[in-house]
Amino acid sequence: GVINLSVPVVLPVSSADKERLDGNTAFALAYGGRRFYEHRKEERCARQWGTTCKDHPYIK
Repeated sequence: GVINLSVPVVLPVSSADKERLDGNTAFALAYGGRRFYEHRKEERCARQWGTTCKDHPYIK
């Protein structure tokens, strides 16, 4: 079967935007172009699964 492993999208927000969006139950995000970031795999695994153990079934 299919295993759903949703990954949250985390974006920085200014204080002004936070105040403006506070209380909204839904809003849309718009992507304005390409941005590439270093893939910090070990940090991502630690945050998502709470481990960096190479024997974990989802860490390869």
